[in-house]
Amino acid sequence: MTALPTDNIKFKFVNEVKKLKGRTNSRLNILFKEEYDVLLSEVRDASSNNGLKTPLQYRRLKTSGIVEVGNIEKLVTRNKEQTGKENNEDSNNIVIDIRDVRYVVPVEEMFDILTICHRSIGHGGRDRMKTEMSKQYSNITQGYQRCNCTKFCQNNTCRGKK
Repeated sequence: MTALPTDNIKFKFVNEVKKLKGRTNSRLNILFKEEYDVLLSEVRDASSNNGLKTPLQYRRLKTSGIVEVGNIEKLVTRNKEQTGKENNEDSNNIVIDIRDVRYVVPVEEMFDILTICHRSIGHGGRDRMKTEMSKQYSNITQGYQRCNCTKFCQNNTCRGKK
């Protein structure tokens, strides 16, 4: 059985991201599935801890949270305005407005998200993808979009220059 063209492109994308992670000067927030799961469990442990918290747990609670979508827990980042809002009933729970949630995505899911976004904006270019991605996802940056193989999109290759 031969691999689908999208599987081949996805494999190239993951390899490009691995190269980016290998660079020491890379500022990208690159999280593979294992690192994502560790971070998710750290946030879960920090939110369930009612006793003394470590500085790492305070930092995790201040910068990120967990949202349950269906039966799947997703890691989200908080905006600066959200860090000060606390629920009066329980000081461990911080109120999160669902419209302000920005998801953190592992690399293994990133290619599919970038491809769906590319198609949903009408095979738009780099700048349109950047604005759409920054609305919903916190760790999909322009560096990932450069790795995204939208150049293999049939609609993009057929277009002539204006």
